[in-house]
Order: sequence, then C-alpha cells, then structure tokens
Amino acid sequence: MSKWKWAALFTAIALVTAPVSTALADTTPVPAPAPTPAPTPGDMPPPPPPEDGGMCTDDGDDEDDNGNIPPAPEPAPTPVPEPTPAPGGDTGGTTGQPSVGFEKDHGKDHGKDKDQDKHGDGKDKDHHGNPGNVSNPPCHDNGHHKGWTNKINNMVKRLEELKKQLNSLEKKLEQLKAWAKQNGSSSDQDALKQIEEALKALDSAGEAQADDLVVLADTQDQLQNPDGAIRSLEKALTLDYKNADTYTRLSKQHQKKGDTKDVKVYVTGKKPAFDVQPVILEGRTLVPLRAIGTALNADVKWDEATQTVTLTNKDGRIVTLQIDSKQATVDGQPVTLDVPAKKLNDRTLVPLRALGNFFHLEVNWDESSQMAILK
Repeated sequence: MSKWKWAALFTAIALVTAPVSTALADTTPVPAPAPTPAPTPGDMPPPPPPEDGGMCTDDGDDEDDNGNIPPAPEPAPTPVPEPTPAPGGDTGGTTGQPSVGFEKDHGKDHGKDKDQDKHGDGKDKDHHGNPGNVSNPPCHDNGHHKGWTNKINNMVKRLEELKKQLNSLEKKLEQLKAWAKQNGSSSDQDALKQIEEALKALDSAGEAQADDLVVLADTQDQLQNPDGAIRSLEKALTLDYKNADTYTRLSKQHQKKGDTKDVKVYVTGKKPAFDVQPVILEGRTLVPLRAIGTALNADVKWDEATQTVTLTNKDGRIVTLQIDSKQATVDGQPVTLDVPAKKLNDRTLVPLRALGNFFHLEVNWDESSQMAILK
C-alpha cells in the first residue's frame, strides 16, 4: 500500500475515535468535602487532668466516704464527621478522626496516678484521705486525759502551779478551795468535792504523787470521811514510807475513826494482812511470822523438830528464833530478846521490834492509835 493510503487510513481512524477519548477525559470534578463543624460545648472532650493526677487541694473531693479514690472517667470521644463519598460510591478513608485509643490510655494512666503520692510510691494516702487498711488515731479530749472534765483539768493545773509556790500542804488546800469558789463553786463543801474529784482522777491516772494524796486525805478529812482519808494516806506511804508527817496524819485519822484498840502495823509503808491479830505481850508487840516475813522481803523456814524459825532477808542476813526462848541468833551471833516468840491459835508470833532492829529498820510505836511502824 502506498504511503498516502496509510496516511489516509490513520486519519480516518483518528476522526472516528476522537469523540470517545474526549468524553473519557472529560470527568466531572469531585467537590471538596464539607468542613468539619466546630463541636458544641456538650461535645467537647474533658480537659486533660493536671500534673498531680487530678488531686484536689482540699483533701477530700477526690475520694469517697471510705477514703477510696475513684478511677478517672474516660474522656468522651470527639464526634467523627461523616465522610463525603467520592463519585462512584467509594467510601474509603475518613478525615479528621482523633485517636480515641490514646485518650482512653491517657485516662487510665491518670487513674493510676491518683494511687500514688508525690514521691510516686503509692503509699502516702493519709494526706488525701484514710485508706481502708489504716486506722484513724484514737480520739482524745481537749483536756489532759480522756474523760476528764474541764473542771478537773483546771483544778489539776492549779495544783501544779501551787506546788511550785507553796511548801505547806494545808496552804495548798486552802488556795485550791479559794480558787474553786472563785470559779463557780457555791460553797466550801462544793469546792472540797470538786478538789476531791480532781485529785481522785489524778490518782486513777497513776500520776498522783505522795503530797497529792496527802492533800486528798486532808480534803476527805474536811468532808468528814476518815475512811477515805486513811486509804489516801496509806497509799501515800507506799510512795514515801519515810515521811514522819504522813504517819502523824494517819494516826490522827485512826483516832477520829475511833480505831484505837487493835494494833496496826506498817512495814516500809505497807500494811501486812494478818490472819491472826497482833498482840501486846509484856509491853512488846508480837506479830504473825509469815505475814511479817513477807513484809520484810524475807524467806521464812520453820523447823518443827526444834521449834525454830529462820528468816533470811534479801541482803543475806539470817535471824533464828526459837519458840518460848529469849535466845536468838543474828548471822550466827547470839542475842537476847525482851520477849520470846510464841505460839498462839496455831500461829507463830514473833517480836516486831526485835525483828526490825535485826534487819536495821527504825521502829516506832504510836500509843494513841496503837500503830507500830517499821521504816
């Protein structure tokens, strides 16, 4: 075929196919997707928690009644706009969608942060509420001791002030009585009852000193309560058994009570409990052996065969006495007694003064109240 024929053929083909190519190339432009509308306040996600994990500074808003910290709420996801479909029904990718998964993780992390303290060890919860496994400290009254009234507290405080100012126990009581009347007591009797209540509270707390108990005894004496005064003085002696003034006061209370017949014995401030009453024989006081041995902190042994008593005190001093014999020994050395040990109602009684002397104790006798004192 000649060249012109080939040229004519290509020209014809081009004319036939040109409309179709043009139509294929002329596509309708895809409109741009509509802009995402700004979210309304209700759709806004919550702001991220602060640096401390959302803790409030008022110690309580971020905890329930049990002191537990609730987990941080998950932030609401940002609404995802509907994508504009491309021509031809293509609904493939979306635009402008936030990473909701990240927001959830972020919320959980801050929930954990609330379980940690500022040091990050998760143990210091007390400053943001009491965790369930930590008990609250015990509740204390505003006063010196739980259960004490303001009157008791104030009276004890006043007594402490007077201790620094006065040496006389009588003056302390008079000052306390005057102070009580200035602070609401309607009479001397009412003031004395207030003082007694305060001093008993101090004693019950285990904080009363010997002088406090003597003031209490004087208070009870003015309230016409010799039994109470005797108990207070006897307790004062257990704290200070060498105080001669306390024995004098005690003797007076026994006399006021009318207790002047039975022998009363005090050994280094303690009053032994006798199952047999002490007796006076030939002007000497004899006391039951076992009870006096206990009061002297001495070990007691009885030899039935020889009718001999042996006492050994904590210092190792040994005293032997024989029933109905004035002969005794002290650390093996013979001594003569004014009156011998006796058997009475199947009990062994020994001379009190001799034992006191043997164990190097001062022995006194108060005739007016029938009190024997070893100190």
